[in-house]
Amino acid sequence: MADQQDVTLKGALEKKAAVQREPFRLYPFQWIYRVNIGGFHPFPMALIVLLLLSTILPILAALGLRLPQLVDLPVIGNVLGVVMDASTDRDLFVNMTWVLWWPLFIFTILIFRRMWCAVCPFGLLTDIGNKVGEFLRGGREARPININAYLFMGAFTFLAIGYLHDAINITNSVILSVEFVVFFFLYAFVLGVILPRRSFCRSFCFVGDLPNLFGRVAFLGLKTERQKCESCEGKWCQTGTQHPPQGVSELMAPLVNMDGCPMFINVPQLGHTESNSNCILCGNCIKNCPYDAIHYKFLTPGYELKKGIQLHSHETLFSIGVIGLLAMFVAMEGGLLGRWAGFLTELLRLSTLNYHWLYAGTFTIITVGVMVALYLIATMVSVDALELPRKEALAKLGVVYLPFAYFVFIRDIFVVYFMGGSVLSGLIARGPDWTKLIIPFIDNGIVIIGALWSAFLLFDILSLLRPGQRREMRLWAAVPHLAVLGGLLWYWLHYTLVDYTAVYAALNVPLWLPLLLPGALFATIWAGWRAFVPEGVGE
Repeated sequence: MADQQDVTLKGALEKKAAVQREPFRLYPFQWIYRVNIGGFHPFPMALIVLLLLSTILPILAALGLRLPQLVDLPVIGNVLGVVMDASTDRDLFVNMTWVLWWPLFIFTILIFRRMWCAVCPFGLLTDIGNKVGEFLRGGREARPININAYLFMGAFTFLAIGYLHDAINITNSVILSVEFVVFFFLYAFVLGVILPRRSFCRSFCFVGDLPNLFGRVAFLGLKTERQKCESCEGKWCQTGTQHPPQGVSELMAPLVNMDGCPMFINVPQLGHTESNSNCILCGNCIKNCPYDAIHYKFLTPGYELKKGIQLHSHETLFSIGVIGLLAMFVAMEGGLLGRWAGFLTELLRLSTLNYHWLYAGTFTIITVGVMVALYLIATMVSVDALELPRKEALAKLGVVYLPFAYFVFIRDIFVVYFMGGSVLSGLIARGPDWTKLIIPFIDNGIVIIGALWSAFLLFDILSLLRPGQRREMRLWAAVPHLAVLGGLLWYWLHYTLVDYTAVYAALNVPLWLPLLLPGALFATIWAGWRAFVPEGVGE
């Protein structure tokens, strides 16, 4: 067969070298992994070091160490003062962390999945911890752990931090922000000493758990050519090339002395039966593969969910938990949390309203509990309607809410951090009248598009759980979850539209217009995709 002609290592290496001379051929994002300067591959290590320095220096300045102040520099200071609203480097650290990095991190998940994890300074601290741990153990690697036993650690840490963010106001405090970042530097280092490879990134990092979950709807990911992988004698993508696999006497360029996969991924099955959710895009496998069989390429958004690749119950629980947590923030915006605080104050006979941690915590427990109850009821009705396997349906149907969870997360970041703390809000306020519609349209539109995407995904998941079932039966089984999505959409719009009704009325914009336009945009994109994108592209 034509695709199996170059099964020898020599022939494959020659073919890979030819591909490297055409870095933009077929896979335009893959060239970054192939940059080679005198045998050194600068990506991602060079970016990791730069980001680590850009983190440490503001931390030292925030702690009061006398350093040259960036905000005092002639041009840079003016830019930072306008864009970041920073008058000192102490302000700069807080704004860089929460106004710049945090929104960009969340937004880029939709395109690049866990690309941030490839250049994350926490990962570098974990790698250093690995080396220290190996030295302390006399050259022995750490004992492997059951990574599946710790799947919930990252999600639990994130939800706890989400609550603390509101209860003790981390994002507005220089000291708390510094303590937060320094704690996670130490946390990553210590776990690197104790555990093998990037166990911290896979199971314990609260930041990594977000792209792990939300990356399921991303546009880009790794996928392998399985025919080539089946004939590979070395599996360098997993083992690395520091110690050549059995039967290979010496390394041959362009193989490099790289570690194998740090995330314990079954690389040859990536994009087939192995999910990209744990891939940090470090590029080790791409650099080590002599057959050019691993590609960072465009994938249909939600591709892995539709194919049912490694769907797990923790994704269901995390999605529901995120929606419940964000429902508390929406209640705070719409005044519902204030009414709950008044009720609790009277019920418990509290002397003051200064118990925000109590009000926010109890309300979050209630919203998460309501969300879990609604999910269980809706799933049980769907199970009976389609005679689905109950355990499998409970574990997998929850991923339907993943697009909605991601988009309401983006909405929260957009409104609270990006618009509230950036120069854009000021420009809009000073602009012509029509610019005042930008924030309301984006705010409401993000939520509507997330709900519509979840509704479309629902039918794909039902087809996956019960293939070959008649369309009308799938529609009947979808009704309870569509009702839950409709209720969530109403809740978000009800408590966020309050701030915008006066703007719409002042500009004579009918209320139905900002609600209809996002749906029309989503339908246009979906129809255009079906009409113009050839079948099989992105799969």
